[in-house]
Amino acid sequence: MKGRNLIKIVSSLLSIGWMVQSCDVAYQYDIESGTDEYTGDQSNVSIDTTLAIDVSMYDKARIFPGLLDTAVEHRVADTTIQLDLSKVYLSPQELGITATPQPIYSTGLYAGPGELVIVHVEGNAMGLSLQIGSHTDNLINTGAASREPIVYTTKALFPGKNYIRNGLGGYIWVKKKESITGSPDFKLHFCNVYKAPDYVVGTDMDHTVWANEIRNTTIPWLELRGEHVAFSVSRARIASKLLDDPNYAANMEELLQTWDHIMKNYYYGYYGLEEGNGDRRFRMPEFPERVVMDVQLEDNVYMRWTGQPIATLNTNVMMNDLTDFQALISGNSPNIFTAMGNNYAMVRSPWWSQMQGAANVIPLYRLAEQGFKDGLTNRMSDIFPAAGEGINELFPAALSYAAADSSKWFRSDAETDYDAFALLPIIQLANYNDDNWSFYEHLNTTIKEKPLSSGLNFFFSELCAYFSQDFSPFFDRWGIDLSDQMRAIGRNYPLLDETIWLYDPLSSNPKANVVSYNTADYLYRHIRTDWDVRSFDAHYVDNEQVDDAGSISYILDGLKSSRWHSWWQGGPRPLPHYIVVDMKNKMDINGFYIANGDREYRASRMIIQTTNEENINLDDINVEWQNIAELRPADDMHNYSPADGIKPYDEHPGRYRNERYFEFLQKQNVRYLRIVLPEPSTANSDLHTMAEFGTF
Repeated sequence: MKGRNLIKIVSSLLSIGWMVQSCDVAYQYDIESGTDEYTGDQSNVSIDTTLAIDVSMYDKARIFPGLLDTAVEHRVADTTIQLDLSKVYLSPQELGITATPQPIYSTGLYAGPGELVIVHVEGNAMGLSLQIGSHTDNLINTGAASREPIVYTTKALFPGKNYIRNGLGGYIWVKKKESITGSPDFKLHFCNVYKAPDYVVGTDMDHTVWANEIRNTTIPWLELRGEHVAFSVSRARIASKLLDDPNYAANMEELLQTWDHIMKNYYYGYYGLEEGNGDRRFRMPEFPERVVMDVQLEDNVYMRWTGQPIATLNTNVMMNDLTDFQALISGNSPNIFTAMGNNYAMVRSPWWSQMQGAANVIPLYRLAEQGFKDGLTNRMSDIFPAAGEGINELFPAALSYAAADSSKWFRSDAETDYDAFALLPIIQLANYNDDNWSFYEHLNTTIKEKPLSSGLNFFFSELCAYFSQDFSPFFDRWGIDLSDQMRAIGRNYPLLDETIWLYDPLSSNPKANVVSYNTADYLYRHIRTDWDVRSFDAHYVDNEQVDDAGSISYILDGLKSSRWHSWWQGGPRPLPHYIVVDMKNKMDINGFYIANGDREYRASRMIIQTTNEENINLDDINVEWQNIAELRPADDMHNYSPADGIKPYDEHPGRYRNERYFEFLQKQNVRYLRIVLPEPSTANSDLHTMAEFGTF
């Protein structure tokens, strides 16, 4: 067999008409394998169009895709199918995602191995092609193969009679050129084909009749079709499922309806796509999501999810993912959802790195959550396949983490670096104010309208604007770093009104512990965007290692992952080290906070000073400063005396890495602060580092 390139169709679809035609043989059109190029006004391949069966590949067809028994199966001499050519193909670029459903029509027809299929196209219709065989992976370079390397045939269709033959046979698809549209009730006339025992949702199929068809037919491949999905599956697998599960056929209608619901709500709706939307960026795909089961795939992978259709191995595991109703509704179909999630991954994502992995499983989680809420399971499905990522174990740990009244560092603190851990705050925000995930639909829509936006800053600003609330306390509770610019945006709104970080999706009453939030307890950090800061050594020589990403400005950026590093090349500069801050205006200060991040050279002693002088130069060594507080030593923060001028605000295991808050015994009204580091750091070095410094 010979490989071919993908079909190229250059003509447009013109007016389409229809009249009944007989299936007599008249023209020499056919192709034995691969793809006929659509490069003219007629096929470029000449073949023998006799109706005799070509049995030359029967031995290979018996292995795959399988032979059908011509003595048992009824060959359909004449049949007509109707296609809705008004359906619009939407490209991934238009929707801003990775892959979209291809313009493929299921026919419910099967071509026998080596048998001539005749298709009549009326009028001037152009832009259609016929494909025999839905298995399109090319195994030429795969090594030992379980089937012929190429098993499908694609033939461009032209007005009049068209002929196509595949020595292996296969399920018949009609494909449409991406850019064309046509009649909503276009008809194609077929001769010399077989009826595949497809299950088609919404057609009042009798499941017992369908089950008997499966048991009695020898046609090896068929499709299970909903409005938004089409699964190409092995008849033998279906027959095996019928033996294993007496309710399998009876559940098929609800199974496919559930898949349609999943696609429409958990994918299309979630990504802001609506049926018939005039703006193609927000239009729901009109062709079904296809999954094709195969005995072997390129590169010997078990699933190919880099495009549409999705190709999977023909195994019980994948069959259950697609067609086991109980597994589906309980959220135990992770493989297909992973592939769908990759296909619908947005080119410009509203998520940031800490959350992206968790966000990818939102559709599967929502299905598992619904099954749990409906009482279909007594335990939420552990939707993450990795060991130790079970949400039933990690959600309670995450709830305790968020509930603790202390400073945190999300996914950096011990036992927090899990996607399952990160999923909980996503769920909590989805249920704030009983919003039921509508905010995320808004978010995924809005990011297409603001193409230069992405990540945490975009997410936070849209969240606050959507609910008209300042969500800073929520992010602080989870230890998610916010820049001062974001905190300033949040302050355009009232402070968050409830403790939504206590929402527990594993509880029968998820909001049982969610209460009104006492805003008086919240520590408003001062916005530092206009502050000036300098670092000096004992002689007021600049003291920052800028070429080592150690600029002093990093102590004001809101990120514990960045830091100031005192000069180290050639050795540290002499103590004491100074950090001088100009807040630009006098302000009332109740206290200050510091964070060290993952740096070893944290201060062992720190003196906080201010000055009564005005309009000073930060590099003026002659300014007179007076002490207002002292930290000593950093390894024993429990033993401060009133003489130190402060009291520790919180105590927790991460206190040396994360923000530590210290309250002045008396409120200060100052413009300038100087931090004095008079002694070697905790690493017994004259080097110093600091991740964050600010006031509240």
